[in-house]
Amino acid sequence: MTIDTQVLAYLQNVLVELEQEAKGDPPRLGTPPRLFFVEEKEPSDHQFFNTGPTRRRWKVTAEQVVPLASEESLPPKSVSGMYYSIGQADFALINSDGIVRLGWWVGPRFGRGYDFPLEYSADKEPQLGKPNPK
Repeated sequence: MTIDTQVLAYLQNVLVELEQEAKGDPPRLGTPPRLFFVEEKEPSDHQFFNTGPTRRRWKVTAEQVVPLASEESLPPKSVSGMYYSIGQADFALINSDGIVRLGWWVGPRFGRGYDFPLEYSADKEPQLGKPNPK
């Protein structure tokens, strides 16, 4: 499985977990988004964020991953309690460090950032290792 496929599968799992965690929450907390717009970025020198130009884009739901054209505009997002209607994420392979940096946010005060070290299996295929929070 390629690195981008692993990252996109990870984000699909995040959507499932958000929905499960929100069950039973009071309505005032809102509804988590059911999709992410995801960008793969060029590596950058920023210590914490993926600020490089966009390479590729996808729309990710728990059920599917759809590639997007680079010129396609994102729909406007609204706020529902602590959540945006649409989640956003980006990732970049930091080649010199053997790290995939992933950031995602689903609300005005709700986001996460991780550095995943690359680990290599016996067949030399890279796998995302255990994430380190940023």
